[in-house]
Amino acid sequence: MATEIVPTRAELELYRMTIDLGGDTYQLDLRYAYRDRHWYLDFSDVDGNLVRSGLKCVVNTPLLLTWVQQGRPEGEVLVVDPATDDIPDRDRFGALAPLVYAE
Repeated sequence: MATEIVPTRAELELYRMTIDLGGDTYQLDLRYAYRDRHWYLDFSDVDGNLVRSGLKCVVNTPLLLTWVQQGRPEGEVLVVDPATDDIPDRDRFGALAPLVYAE
């Protein structure tokens, strides 16, 4: 099983990146919601068409599990934190709890 760490920027509370996942290009929007203290992830295709939104970044929980439509990456995206199962806070996300793509 090949894994790849998705680069994140915890110092920014809202940002977009373009990334290759399983041979396809996606735009990922990551945002931190202060109200409930969670990071959220949106997936768009290469043309910017939103295909999944509002995925709550929870430790050790597959984020794409319920995505069954065409265009889904073949692998899975999840937040990994070997130290805890707690929700990654604003500063822990990415540094100590990386976002990982696993094929």
